[in-house]
Amino acid sequence: MITKDIYLVRHGKVQGASALYGRTDVAVADEEQQRLLHRLNQRNLAVNGVFSSPLSRCYNLAMHYAMKHHWDLNVLADFQEIDFGILDGVAFDRMEEKQPWFDVFSRDPVTTQIPQGESLSQFHQRVTTQWQALIERNESSLLVVTHGGVIRLLVAHALGMDWRNPGWFHNLALGYGTLTHIRLYIEDAAVASDDASHNSNAHWHSVLTIGEPL
Repeated sequence: MITKDIYLVRHGKVQGASALYGRTDVAVADEEQQRLLHRLNQRNLAVNGVFSSPLSRCYNLAMHYAMKHHWDLNVLADFQEIDFGILDGVAFDRMEEKQPWFDVFSRDPVTTQIPQGESLSQFHQRVTTQWQALIERNESSLLVVTHGGVIRLLVAHALGMDWRNPGWFHNLALGYGTLTHIRLYIEDAAVASDDASHNSNAHWHSVLTIGEPL
């Protein structure tokens, strides 16, 4: 049995007005990035691979962490936040004619697709496909700096929960600058090949930490 640890870090609190920030590239203040970097370094995580969403609120923290520990930084485009379409980056107090779309999406994010945005099903597909590619890598311990929506989907995936349940997104507390730790137990290929009911990719998830502040 092989174990693989994946540490998911949600980026820090962003600058700017309160809004739905998906693909909009909004920054985290330098002071906050440095604080999170310091707290992350204090964890002494034995990682041997560093990954990040390409958006600056994630990338800048991951870049400094990778440089500090002399690791290459791998960018994962499919671990970007969901695209909120015409609502993306629009301040809540400036929605105006877009307000009805926000109201509908807030009530039912699962079946509502905002114009010019992604559906939750599309988001889920790209995130879980990227997750599968990630866990097939050779590194035994990975750090990924990404977004709240991505982490919520991955925790649901790991726990076998129904990601289509709107309550999952409304009720799972996952603050800025937090750490979520998922451990995979991967069946050795040689062992799996002896049992026709398994394959070389057989694995189990254990969620050890969700949303722990750095």
